[in-house]
Amino acid sequence: MKSRIISPHEYAQFDFLAAEYGTLFNTVGWTELYGDALVRLGIYEDGGELIGGFVLHQKSCCGFNLITNPPFTPSCGPFLNVKASHAVTILETRREAMTALIDYIKKLGFGLLFLKLDQSVKDALPFYWAGYRVIPSYTYILDLTASPDQTLANMSSVRRRNIQRAIKDGIEAREILDMHVVKQLVEGTFARQKKKIDRSVIDGILERYAKPENSYAFAAYQNDVPIATTFVVHDRSIAYYLLGGYDEDGKHHGAGALAMWQSILRAKQLGLKYFDFEGSVIPPIERYFRGFGGQLTPYFTVNKAWLPVEFVMKCFHRELF
Repeated sequence: MKSRIISPHEYAQFDFLAAEYGTLFNTVGWTELYGDALVRLGIYEDGGELIGGFVLHQKSCCGFNLITNPPFTPSCGPFLNVKASHAVTILETRREAMTALIDYIKKLGFGLLFLKLDQSVKDALPFYWAGYRVIPSYTYILDLTASPDQTLANMSSVRRRNIQRAIKDGIEAREILDMHVVKQLVEGTFARQKKKIDRSVIDGILERYAKPENSYAFAAYQNDVPIATTFVVHDRSIAYYLLGGYDEDGKHHGAGALAMWQSILRAKQLGLKYFDFEGSVIPPIERYFRGFGGQLTPYFTVNKAWLPVEFVMKCFHRELF
């Protein structure tokens, strides 16, 4: 089994496999947002058939090559069409595919690598054996098959009070089509938190990628002024909370929770099966997502650094990648 950068004539097959066995974040429609910095790696059987893939993002940082997930992309894969039915053969096939990816990534020559693997990856031993740090991270995933009343009952008492308080105070959460509202609140939030944000990527997501068939947004309004927002992308079965923000001047403890609740209800209306909060390991953020009652779900991150830049790993929190 081998891995290499796919050719343009293979995009259609890569896209089909990504949609069938990966997530929307592996598809060509999503990854084309990142231009030449995006690398699509195919996984090929020995006979040359494309059976899976992986995506990653490259940029120069402090004079060395930095490899990460593309911005605002929670999973880079890998995805794989495993044709075997025997448990041991399935495991060995997946490991062989991952080893092929690792071998090719090494050829890219990186100073620092930090990647979030898909939640479906339960075996990251090939990365561990290749000298990578393999670290568990977590998100919360809400099962949307429960009734709205049951979903609300499963939330923490604090989160329910947030929602109830917002309604009592006259805040209204509306589905919106004006992505400039989302952009303004998201960029303002990042600025207050002194976090860097690639505005070209935000523009790409909100202005080029976002369509009624793949995403939606809610804004919480107080006196007809938007004070909090949520932006969600989705495929055929999973909704992903991708972007959020709030207005500091009109800050209300329940506005964001109300917008999120309406986003969950919208996912239910669309017939989706799961709502992924794209959780965080930062305690206040983790606690906020936890309050919505989702199932704690682990996934792996892998990282590796060239020794002279090893110190960089200690200077940046993993959330920055």
